[in-house]
Order: sequence, then C-alpha cells, then structure tokens
Amino acid sequence: MSNSLFVTSTEPYSGKSAVTLGLMDLLVRNARDVAFFRPVIADSPEKDRDINLILTQFNLNMKPEEAYACTLTEARELINARKRDELMIKILQKFKALCRTHDFVLCEGTDYEAPEIASEANFNLKIADALDSPLALLSSGLRRSLDSIRQSTLSTLDMLSTRQQELACIFVNRANLNETEVHGLQEELSAHAGGAPVYVIQENSVLSKPSIRDVKNALNAEIIAGGEYLDNVAEDYIIAAMQIGNFLNYITPGTLVVTPSDRVDIILASLGAKASKSCPEISGILLTGGLPLAPTIMNLTRGLQNMPMPILLAKDHTYKTIMDLTALHTTIKSDDKLKIDAALSEFARNVDGPALLDRILNRKSTRMTPLMFEFNLFEQARKHKMRSVLPEACEERILRAAEILLDRDVVELILIGDNEAVRNKIDRMGLRLDKVYV
Repeated sequence: MSNSLFVTSTEPYSGKSAVTLGLMDLLVRNARDVAFFRPVIADSPEKDRDINLILTQFNLNMKPEEAYACTLTEARELINARKRDELMIKILQKFKALCRTHDFVLCEGTDYEAPEIASEANFNLKIADALDSPLALLSSGLRRSLDSIRQSTLSTLDMLSTRQQELACIFVNRANLNETEVHGLQEELSAHAGGAPVYVIQENSVLSKPSIRDVKNALNAEIIAGGEYLDNVAEDYIIAAMQIGNFLNYITPGTLVVTPSDRVDIILASLGAKASKSCPEISGILLTGGLPLAPTIMNLTRGLQNMPMPILLAKDHTYKTIMDLTALHTTIKSDDKLKIDAALSEFARNVDGPALLDRILNRKSTRMTPLMFEFNLFEQARKHKMRSVLPEACEERILRAAEILLDRDVVELILIGDNEAVRNKIDRMGLRLDKVYV
C-alpha cells in the first residue's frame, strides 16, 4: 500500500487548505491510521492554520510538533549556509518517523508566504521527489478564463514530465466554468498527464469571500452589535461616502457597508435597508475611525435584537481600513464550521472518492531516490554506531565531512593532527565540532 501523498500548487491562493481538508476526510474514513505532515511551515506549529485545522477537525493521533520538520526561517538559514542536503535529511527524518507509526501520511507543501514564489514551487517538488511521494497538483482557476487555466496547467505538466515525477491527480480549484468546459478541460489535461484523474472544483463564495468574523479578526475590530451573526459572508464592500439616495443604489446582496462612525445618516439608512424587504440583504456594517457611536445611536443598535446583522468598529481611518480589507485573504480556521462544511461538500460533490482512493492507496513503488538511499545508510550507521579515525584533520573537506557526520549522530570521530592547529581551523571555519576528538 502506498504510504503518502504530497499536496502542492505552483502559486498562492489556490485553495490548498480546502483540498487538503477534503483529501484528509476521504482518507480517515477509509484508511486505518493517517498522519498529517508539513515539511516547512511559516511559524510555530501552534500558529500554523492547517496543522491546527487538520489535527483538530479529524482528531488525529499525533502531536503538533510531529506534523512539521522546520520553520521557513530555519529552512532559509540552512539553504543560505549551503546546507540544502541537511535540510532535506531533516525533513526526511520527520517524515520517516510518521511512516513508522502510521499507515498513510498526507503531506502539504508551503503556503507561498516567501517572496521567491518560483523557487518555492521548485522547492516543494524537490521535497516530494525526495520523499518518493506522488503529487496531488493544484492549479488555480481563480479569476481565470478556460484558456488561461488550460495553458497554466499544461505548462506545469510539461515541467513535471521533464522531472519524471509521479502525478497521482490534478485539482483545478476555485474555477468558474460551465459543465461543457469542465468536461473538455478534464479530458485534455488527463491525456496530457498520462491518464491521471482531473477534478474541477468550482469557486464557492463561502470559501472565497471573508466572513464578518474574518473581517473582525483581521482588523481587530470591536463588536458593537450582532455578535452572533459573525458568520455572515461579505460578498462585496461598499464605501458609503455619498448621499443616502445615491448610496442605496449601490447596495448588492451580501454587501458590507464601510463608513465613518460619525456618518449617522448612512448608519440609519443601512439599518433601514436591512429591515426593508425591497432592498438587497446587507451582511454587516463596518464603522471606521475608531470614534465611539453617539449614545443615542448606540442605544438604538442595542435595541435591534431581531436584526441578523453585525456592526463592527475599526480603529483606523477609512482609507487604511479599505487597504487592509482588500489585502484580506480568507483562510479556513479550525473553529470555522461554515467554511469547513462548505469545503467538504464541494470536494465530495466534485471528486470521485472511491476512484481516487484506489489510485493513491494501491500505488506500489520500488523507486529509491538518492537522498532516501543516503538517509537509509545513515540510519543503519546510527543503529550500529562506530568510532572512526580521519587523517589530514586540517583539510577543509575533512572537517566539513566530520561536521555532517556528527550532526547526524552516526559515528564517533577522532581527527589526527596537531590539536591546536585543528581547533584553530575549526574556529575559523565556524564549524560545530565540539564533540570531536583530536
């Protein structure tokens, strides 16, 4: 039985978390013991959204610190120090530890929070190759035409063919295509990908648009009223700076009204529009400027107990607030049941679960990557730890090799050479060789 799948995309905002959620839901219902693994995370595991989401949602039998290998900062330090192989070994060690205790490991690539997006895509592919893990490749359909999706995905597939990496499946996520376009795209991409199944998941506003809760958290806004309705979805924003008669013409279903907190006329008009059956439904009101509402207006809002609309107060002025809103990208958090349910529903609706399971669970591989071969050698050496003697201890290549061996804890080393000269050379090179005997 195959023991892993690596979920990755070649660009940001592909909806990777939603697809990972759907895959894990499929796996935990059909495999005995599934683990979740992120080789590199942006911050600590406690702050990583997807680790929290997956471990909490599925109550996996693992600790957060087991679900990752290193942080983005740690990975950069190793790469900048020309220790890329050391980084890969570290990732492989954590991955192999999960493989020993679980039947299947679902891996998820990085989030593209670094500026070097092109190199990050290549980095994810190298990790998947080192782990001998087949790819679940995501292609974003966000705000793209059929032709744009096709060309972008075909370009990625051409790149993968030159690398000879195994492709388990393709997800075109966040698409806005009709049924005919979907079928045509699936046939073309699957033929180009050697028969790998292609699943097209349509854009869902619950997943793509921020909830009022997302807005509140992003802006650290205060709840003035309607705190029980924070799951309302902000389908669009309207900056209300014009007269009431004109402002009302711009309201569309799900609009979040953004206005300074001293615009009492706009606030009252928004409340009236919400109560009126002849106006589109407003999702909420966001007040800017940080100024408290007048006591009379505050008393009015508190009395609207039956109006399902939240009112928030942001501390920044209108322009800064709008800039923060436009930069807001939605994520699926572990306590966001509405988004979790929407993601699982979209996945189940658009993915042939039994066929995909058969493909990823019954995969057999006899391939041994160079890094995995090296890793296995070191693992055997660690189990039968020996003492070795290295001559020419003042040679740079000898000292660097000694550092690698000691870092991986596979051998006890004795360096032959003048003690003072060797120690001075070690200090000048900045090597970690405190445990070596000279």
